[in-house]
Amino acid sequence: MKRLILEIVICLVAAVLLMVLHELFKAVIFVLLRVKENNKQSIKRRGIWKLWRYIDPVGLVLAVTCYVPVSKPFMFRIRDKKTNLIIGISGLVFLAVIFFGSVQMLHIIYGTNANVTAALNSSGTRRAGILFWQYMQMLSFDYFIVNLFPVST
Repeated sequence: MKRLILEIVICLVAAVLLMVLHELFKAVIFVLLRVKENNKQSIKRRGIWKLWRYIDPVGLVLAVTCYVPVSKPFMFRIRDKKTNLIIGISGLVFLAVIFFGSVQMLHIIYGTNANVTAALNSSGTRRAGILFWQYMQMLSFDYFIVNLFPVST
């Protein structure tokens, strides 16, 4: 029972972190593109640093049950197709970087002689670290696939 609760908590932490970082990255790209256009008045009113806005409760339930997180995107209107494309591609690139970074972290944690069963049966922070990076890897890959099919909010 303790292991199940630990896994659920680690999955939720990884999902929240992934949601917030993904949407914040896209919002920062949007703001940088708007600063380039000298539209500073609308940028100050946006409030991209209110991070709790990116967390979607339905996405958390989906992350725990199906390993597919979804998040609330930062609400901005994009009329320009080029800007929309840049933000979409930057979000996908960010998820790919997180995925490959998680794979690399797991490779570092396991070492070259990977005894996965022994590592997962260990207790303490090593097991929690392994589970965290496994969930980051799995959730970022699934999040990447879901973002390939854009759905209007």
